[in-house]
Amino acid sequence: MMSKVIWQHLPNMMSLIAIIMLGFLIANMALLWLNKQTIRPIVAEASSIPTLQTTSLETPRYAQSIVKHHLMGEIQQAKIAPPSKPLPKKVVKTRLKLSLHGTIAYRDQTGFAMITAQGKPQEMYKAGDKINKNDELILKRIYANYVVIDHAGKEEELHLPKKDANQLPNRGNTASTVASRSLPPSLGERSLKPPVIQFGERPEDRPRAPPSPSSNSPPSQTTMDTNQLSHIRDQLMSNPAQLTRILRVSPVSYQGEFQGFKVTPGKERKAFSALGFRAGDIVRSVNGTVIDAPEKGMQILQTLSTSDTVNVVVKRGKEEITLNGVF
Repeated sequence: MMSKVIWQHLPNMMSLIAIIMLGFLIANMALLWLNKQTIRPIVAEASSIPTLQTTSLETPRYAQSIVKHHLMGEIQQAKIAPPSKPLPKKVVKTRLKLSLHGTIAYRDQTGFAMITAQGKPQEMYKAGDKINKNDELILKRIYANYVVIDHAGKEEELHLPKKDANQLPNRGNTASTVASRSLPPSLGERSLKPPVIQFGERPEDRPRAPPSPSSNSPPSQTTMDTNQLSHIRDQLMSNPAQLTRILRVSPVSYQGEFQGFKVTPGKERKAFSALGFRAGDIVRSVNGTVIDAPEKGMQILQTLSTSDTVNVVVKRGKEEITLNGVF
């Protein structure tokens, strides 16, 4: 009987439970909707001021603030100086017993120099040659009026005497006219045009100059062997020291006056004779340059380096002979 009553009211009870659950769900949905409406302005306000939200969540950076105030004093950073340029080495004049008699200087600071070392006879040196092996002297650079030598690793300058240096041009490609003195009256005076000497270029880089004419040519003329003359010219430009194999020269003076250079044959006597020389000839002038001082030897080398021809006046006994040749 009791169960029959329950079964009769069961549908109504189920409907009531369903209504209650539906009302609960509706209430929850309403609460959720109301919560969203109340939170939205707060979220919008927070989004407009993001710094308040982030700073409230982050840990304050007190360490950086303390460092910026330098409470213990500010550290001075050392200033790094730029690398300094190396100072050029100061070259001093040498105190060695050396004498410079003349130079042939090229633009690249090479060439030849006539130097007397410690009382020995003057010799010709080129850049890089050893002047004295014991003292480790090396000829480094050559200029118009001085040279630079390496003395045991230290560079020193060797200058021409002032009277000679004043006659020579400075460094570079310049020209200078060097006046020559008159010969002694006992040998007669010759009016010869002084040469124009070029500095700063190698002979092969320069245009050939025409031969210097002589105003008073001696009556006797001799033609020099062209092949031998060209051979000498090549040796003169490459290694003047090799010329001693053909001829040797020595200064000659008379009553205190310089007369010229006396030539004698070297080992190659045939070459010496082919040039027209005879043992004991005294060279008085070359291409118009009167040789009235030992230093004129360097001027002769400079003159020959720019000329296509050679005109040599020699004194042979009491007679003057002119030797002509073409390179």
